[in-house]
Amino acid sequence: MSGQVWTIKEAAKALGQSEKTIRRNIKNGKLKAQQVPGKYGMEYRITDLPIDRPLDRGPAISTDIALVKALDMVRALQAENERLAGQLGFLQAQLQEAQNKIRLLTAPKLPWWRRLLWWKRS
Repeated sequence: MSGQVWTIKEAAKALGQSEKTIRRNIKNGKLKAQQVPGKYGMEYRITDLPIDRPLDRGPAISTDIALVKALDMVRALQAENERLAGQLGFLQAQLQEAQNKIRLLTAPKLPWWRRLLWWKRS
């Protein structure tokens, strides 16, 4: 932004970075700044602040690590899902078998005298 000068504190707030990072970017030449006499000695004033374009923040190591951790979590959840699906299939088979046994136990039986009459009819 032409015509406006920024202190390190103002630039840090505007860019969402720490004051230490702003100083490092000035020394690396990523930010244009001038030294002016201040109350306690020489101070930097930033003359060209790239608010509309982000500064190079170096390699995105933290995002790579986060991505690797997220992928590991996804793999672990997929393995757990497969294990649980296997257990579910086994339990469904056991349930079906138990239901069949219950049907056999609760089948309506004719009283002995009806069975006797049925036998005589045939």
